[in-house]
Amino acid sequence: MSGPLLVRDAERGRTRRAWLDARHSFSFGDYYRPDRLGFAALRVLNEDRIAPGQGFAEHGHANMEIVTVMLAGTLRHRDSLGHEELVRAGEAQVMSAGRGIRHSEWNASTREPAHLLQLWLQPEVANAAPRHAALRPEGAPWSRPETVIAAGEGGEGLPIRSRARIAVLRFAPEERRSAGRRLGSALAAAGRGIAGDRRVPARRRRRPGPPGRGARSAGPARRGGGLRRALDRDGLSPGSRGAACGR
Repeated sequence: MSGPLLVRDAERGRTRRAWLDARHSFSFGDYYRPDRLGFAALRVLNEDRIAPGQGFAEHGHANMEIVTVMLAGTLRHRDSLGHEELVRAGEAQVMSAGRGIRHSEWNASTREPAHLLQLWLQPEVANAAPRHAALRPEGAPWSRPETVIAAGEGGEGLPIRSRARIAVLRFAPEERRSAGRRLGSALAAAGRGIAGDRRVPARRRRRPGPPGRGARSAGPARRGGGLRRALDRDGLSPGSRGAACGR
Protein backbone atom coordinates (compact mmCIF):
# COMPACT_ATOMS: atom_id res chain seq x y z
CA MET A 1 0.00 0.00 0.00
CA SER A 2 1.49 3.36 -0.99
CA GLY A 3 0.62 6.90 -0.02
CA PRO A 4 -1.75 8.05 2.72
CA LEU A 5 -4.71 5.95 3.78
CA LEU A 6 -7.94 7.67 4.78
CA VAL A 7 -10.65 5.72 6.61
CA ARG A 8 -13.82 7.73 7.08
CA ASP A 9 -16.17 7.10 9.96
CA ALA A 10 -18.95 5.76 7.73
CA GLU A 11 -16.52 3.27 6.15
CA ARG A 12 -15.54 1.57 9.38
CA GLY A 13 -16.77 -1.87 10.32
CA ARG A 14 -18.83 -2.36 13.44
CA THR A 15 -19.33 -5.05 16.06
CA ARG A 16 -22.33 -4.64 18.36
CA ARG A 17 -23.08 -6.80 21.37
CA ALA A 18 -25.20 -6.10 24.42
CA TRP A 19 -22.00 -5.15 26.27
CA LEU A 20 -19.72 -3.94 23.45
CA ASP A 21 -19.87 -1.40 20.64
CA ALA A 22 -16.68 -1.55 18.57
CA ARG A 23 -15.65 0.26 15.39
CA HIS A 24 -13.00 -1.25 13.11
CA SER A 25 -10.90 0.63 10.57
CA PHE A 26 -9.35 -2.61 9.34
CA SER A 27 -10.57 -6.20 8.99
CA PHE A 28 -11.32 -7.66 12.40
CA GLY A 29 -13.61 -10.38 13.66
CA ASP A 30 -16.74 -10.69 11.52
CA TYR A 31 -15.80 -7.51 9.61
CA TYR A 32 -13.64 -8.41 6.64
CA ARG A 33 -12.46 -6.33 3.71
CA PRO A 34 -9.60 -7.62 1.59
CA ASP A 35 -8.48 -4.04 0.91
CA ARG A 36 -8.41 -3.22 4.63
CA LEU A 37 -6.01 -5.69 6.21
CA GLY A 38 -3.82 -3.11 7.92
CA PHE A 39 -1.39 -0.36 7.09
CA ALA A 40 2.36 -1.00 7.29
CA ALA A 41 3.01 -2.40 10.80
CA LEU A 42 -0.45 -1.33 11.97
CA ARG A 43 -2.85 -4.27 12.02
CA VAL A 44 -5.62 -3.03 14.34
CA LEU A 45 -7.12 0.34 15.23
CA ASN A 46 -10.35 -0.19 17.18
CA GLU A 47 -12.61 2.18 19.03
CA ASP A 48 -14.33 0.24 21.84
CA ARG A 49 -17.17 1.19 24.15
CA ILE A 50 -17.54 -1.38 26.92
CA ALA A 51 -20.63 -1.57 29.13
CA PRO A 52 -20.29 -1.19 32.92
CA GLY A 53 -18.92 -4.26 34.67
CA GLN A 54 -18.20 -6.09 31.39
CA GLY A 55 -15.03 -6.86 29.48
CA PHE A 56 -12.74 -9.31 27.73
CA ALA A 57 -12.01 -12.60 29.50
CA GLU A 58 -8.44 -13.79 29.89
CA HIS A 59 -6.93 -14.52 26.48
CA GLY A 60 -3.52 -14.76 24.90
CA HIS A 61 -1.38 -12.83 22.42
CA ALA A 62 2.02 -13.36 20.84
CA ASN A 63 4.27 -11.14 18.71
CA MET A 64 2.08 -8.06 18.79
CA GLU A 65 2.56 -4.56 20.24
CA ILE A 66 -0.78 -3.58 21.82
CA VAL A 67 -1.38 0.08 22.68
CA THR A 68 -4.47 1.09 24.67
CA VAL A 69 -5.54 4.74 24.89
CA MET A 70 -8.27 5.55 27.43
CA LEU A 71 -10.68 8.31 26.36
CA ALA A 72 -13.30 7.96 29.10
CA GLY A 73 -13.92 5.68 32.04
CA THR A 74 -11.53 3.18 33.62
CA LEU A 75 -10.19 -0.14 32.38
CA ARG A 76 -8.92 -2.86 34.72
CA HIS A 77 -5.92 -4.68 33.25
CA ARG A 78 -4.50 -7.96 34.57
CA ASP A 79 -1.81 -10.06 32.89
CA SER A 80 0.31 -13.17 33.32
CA LEU A 81 3.38 -11.07 34.17
CA GLY A 82 1.70 -10.18 37.45
CA HIS A 83 0.55 -6.68 36.55
CA GLU A 84 -2.85 -5.56 37.78
CA GLU A 85 -3.74 -1.91 37.34
CA LEU A 86 -6.40 0.62 36.47
CA VAL A 87 -6.00 2.62 33.27
CA ARG A 88 -8.03 5.82 33.55
CA ALA A 89 -9.18 8.47 31.08
CA GLY A 90 -6.16 10.36 29.81
CA GLU A 91 -3.82 7.43 30.39
CA ALA A 92 -2.36 4.79 28.09
CA GLN A 93 -0.57 1.48 28.28
CA VAL A 94 1.61 -0.65 26.04
CA MET A 95 1.71 -4.42 26.24
CA SER A 96 4.43 -6.06 24.16
CA ALA A 97 3.21 -9.63 23.83
CA GLY A 98 6.54 -10.99 22.65
CA ARG A 99 6.77 -14.77 22.80
CA GLY A 100 3.47 -14.94 24.67
CA ILE A 101 1.32 -13.26 27.30
CA ARG A 102 -2.18 -13.66 28.69
CA HIS A 103 -4.35 -10.83 29.99
CA SER A 104 -7.89 -9.67 30.68
CA GLU A 105 -9.52 -6.25 30.26
CA TRP A 106 -12.60 -5.13 32.18
CA ASN A 107 -14.58 -1.96 32.63
CA ALA A 108 -13.78 -1.21 36.25
CA SER A 109 -16.98 0.77 36.77
CA THR A 110 -20.39 -0.72 37.46
CA ARG A 111 -22.12 2.53 36.40
CA GLU A 112 -20.18 4.22 33.58
CA PRO A 113 -19.11 2.85 30.17
CA ALA A 114 -15.43 2.64 29.26
CA HIS A 115 -14.34 4.26 25.99
CA LEU A 116 -10.96 3.49 24.49
CA LEU A 117 -8.81 3.14 21.41
CA GLN A 118 -6.68 0.08 20.87
CA LEU A 119 -3.94 -0.32 18.29
CA TRP A 120 -2.09 -3.51 17.41
CA LEU A 121 1.25 -3.26 15.61
CA GLN A 122 3.41 -6.04 14.26
CA PRO A 123 6.84 -5.97 15.97
CA GLU A 124 10.13 -5.89 14.12
CA VAL A 125 11.57 -8.53 16.46
CA ALA A 126 9.73 -11.81 17.01
CA ASN A 127 9.58 -13.90 20.19
CA ALA A 128 11.10 -11.27 22.47
CA ALA A 129 10.40 -11.22 26.20
CA PRO A 130 6.90 -9.89 26.98
CA ARG A 131 6.69 -6.58 28.82
CA HIS A 132 4.24 -3.93 29.98
CA ALA A 133 4.40 -0.18 30.59
CA ALA A 134 1.92 2.60 31.43
CA LEU A 135 1.76 6.32 30.60
CA ARG A 136 0.06 8.77 32.97
CA PRO A 137 0.40 12.34 31.68
CA GLU A 138 -0.20 15.21 34.06
CA GLY A 139 -3.20 17.50 33.71
CA ALA A 140 -6.65 17.02 32.20
CA PRO A 141 -7.09 13.99 29.92
CA TRP A 142 -5.49 14.63 26.52
CA SER A 143 -5.50 18.39 27.07
CA ARG A 144 -2.14 19.02 25.38
CA PRO A 145 -2.03 19.76 21.63
CA GLU A 146 0.10 16.64 21.18
CA THR A 147 0.85 13.79 23.58
CA VAL A 148 3.32 11.18 22.38
CA ILE A 149 2.21 7.79 23.68
CA ALA A 150 4.69 5.34 22.21
CA ALA A 151 7.53 5.12 19.72
CA GLY A 152 10.13 2.75 18.42
CA GLU A 153 13.72 2.51 19.56
CA GLY A 154 14.98 5.78 21.04
CA GLY A 155 11.71 7.66 20.55
CA GLU A 156 9.49 9.55 22.97
CA GLY A 157 6.80 7.98 25.12
CA LEU A 158 6.53 4.31 25.97
CA PRO A 159 8.83 1.88 24.13
CA ILE A 160 7.44 -0.36 21.39
CA ARG A 161 9.21 -2.85 19.14
CA SER A 162 7.74 -1.38 15.96
CA ARG A 163 9.11 1.40 13.77
CA ALA A 164 6.25 3.73 14.58
CA ARG A 165 5.34 6.84 16.53
CA ILE A 166 1.90 7.02 18.14
CA ALA A 167 0.51 10.28 19.50
CA VAL A 168 -2.80 11.83 20.47
CA LEU A 169 -3.49 15.19 18.81
CA ARG A 170 -6.11 17.58 20.13
CA PHE A 171 -7.80 20.38 18.22
CA ALA A 172 -9.93 23.12 19.76
CA PRO A 173 -13.42 23.51 18.22
CA GLU A 174 -12.39 26.66 16.37
CA GLU A 175 -9.45 24.78 14.82
CA ARG A 176 -11.43 21.96 13.28
CA ARG A 177 -12.30 23.81 10.07
CA SER A 178 -8.59 24.18 9.31
CA ALA A 179 -7.60 20.80 10.77
CA GLY A 180 -7.37 19.13 7.36
CA ARG A 181 -4.82 21.65 6.09
CA ARG A 182 -2.82 21.40 9.30
CA LEU A 183 -2.82 17.61 9.22
CA GLY A 184 -1.76 17.60 5.60
CA SER A 185 1.12 19.94 6.39
CA ALA A 186 2.13 17.81 9.37
CA LEU A 187 2.05 14.67 7.26
CA ALA A 188 4.29 16.24 4.64
CA ALA A 189 6.68 17.88 7.10
CA ALA A 190 6.94 15.27 9.83
CA GLY A 191 6.45 12.06 7.89
CA ARG A 192 3.74 10.83 10.23
CA GLY A 193 0.46 9.04 9.84
CA ILE A 194 -2.50 10.91 11.30
CA ALA A 195 -5.93 9.66 12.31
CA GLY A 196 -9.10 11.63 12.92
CA ASP A 197 -9.75 15.31 13.55
CA ARG A 198 -9.94 15.64 17.33
CA ARG A 199 -8.14 13.04 19.49
CA VAL A 200 -6.15 10.85 17.17
CA PRO A 201 -3.23 8.39 17.05
CA ALA A 202 -0.43 9.19 14.61
CA ARG A 203 2.18 6.80 13.29
CA ARG A 204 4.86 6.31 10.66
CA ARG A 205 4.45 4.03 7.72
CA ARG A 206 6.60 1.13 6.53
CA ARG A 207 6.13 -1.90 4.31
CA PRO A 208 3.66 -4.39 5.82
CA GLY A 209 4.70 -7.85 6.87
CA PRO A 210 2.55 -10.92 7.46
CA PRO A 211 -0.10 -10.54 10.16
CA GLY A 212 1.22 -11.42 13.60
CA ARG A 213 -0.34 -13.99 15.87
CA GLY A 214 -2.80 -12.85 18.49
CA ALA A 215 -6.47 -13.24 19.28
CA ARG A 216 -8.84 -11.46 21.59
CA SER A 217 -12.00 -12.82 23.15
CA ALA A 218 -14.83 -10.41 22.40
CA GLY A 219 -17.71 -12.12 24.17
CA PRO A 220 -18.89 -11.30 27.68
CA ALA A 221 -16.23 -12.86 29.87
CA ARG A 222 -18.69 -14.42 32.27
CA ARG A 223 -20.20 -16.41 29.39
CA GLY A 224 -16.87 -17.18 27.73
CA GLY A 225 -18.10 -15.87 24.37
CA GLY A 226 -15.76 -15.03 21.53
CA LEU A 227 -15.57 -13.04 18.33
CA ARG A 228 -14.09 -14.73 15.26
CA ARG A 229 -10.93 -12.97 14.19
CA ALA A 230 -10.44 -12.53 10.44
CA LEU A 231 -6.89 -11.20 10.73
CA ASP A 232 -6.39 -8.64 13.49
CA ARG A 233 -8.42 -5.77 14.93
CA ASP A 234 -8.67 -1.96 14.78
CA GLY A 235 -10.87 1.12 15.39
CA LEU A 236 -10.83 4.93 15.36
CA SER A 237 -11.03 7.88 17.75
CA PRO A 238 -14.39 9.14 19.03
CA GLY A 239 -15.97 11.98 17.17
CA SER A 240 -13.36 11.82 14.44
CA ARG A 241 -14.28 11.99 10.75
CA GLY A 242 -11.62 9.61 9.52
CA ALA A 243 -8.12 8.25 9.83
CA ALA A 244 -5.12 8.90 7.67
CA CYS A 245 -1.73 7.26 7.61
CA GLY A 246 1.18 8.33 5.46
CA ARG A 247 4.87 8.11 4.93
